[in-house]
Amino acid sequence: MKKTSEAARYHHGDLRRAIVEGALELIAEAGIANLSLRAISRKIGVTTAAPYHHFKDRGELLEEIALGGFEELMKRLIAARDGDKGVELEAEALAYLRFAWENAAIYAVMFSGEMAEQPYCARLKPVADRSFAVVLESVARVGKLGWQASAETALCVWAMLHGLAVLGQSGLLQETRAEQERIALAGVRSMVKAGNWE
Repeated sequence: MKKTSEAARYHHGDLRRAIVEGALELIAEAGIANLSLRAISRKIGVTTAAPYHHFKDRGELLEEIALGGFEELMKRLIAARDGDKGVELEAEALAYLRFAWENAAIYAVMFSGEMAEQPYCARLKPVADRSFAVVLESVARVGKLGWQASAETALCVWAMLHGLAVLGQSGLLQETRAEQERIALAGVRSMVKAGNWE
């Protein structure tokens, strides 16, 4: 049987998608620090040169994953807000946690130390800020707070959700996901209620 060529196996963008999927599988298995384009090539069964036709280096690949992650997170936050009027902030909190749980490898890339460095941070910050703005808008509307108090409360909400997500992924929480959701909702309510910091 004639061996299928690389070009035949991956066409119309399939190779680019396969590279991203292979990277996420490797991150889930061994963490970001151990990721390389060479390892991805072995994972998906292509030549070591193949990934360089789509990504100039490992950093560019991680940046694409992170950008896609922030865009998807923003979509989920907006969908949660628009679908649950009256409790939109609580719905957003649950959407945030569930996104992190369902996309652990992507979430790890989004908030990795490597992506916090320049030039990646400069390109990622605008889309990350748009995700945060969704939460900020809901805090301001639900809490009926001024701009400064809303911004500080939204930051506390975001930090709490991020902390729960990271601690959970690190295996440092004994609480079930249902219990983590309950804690997150209680935290959101408390923060908004106490949002007038002055």
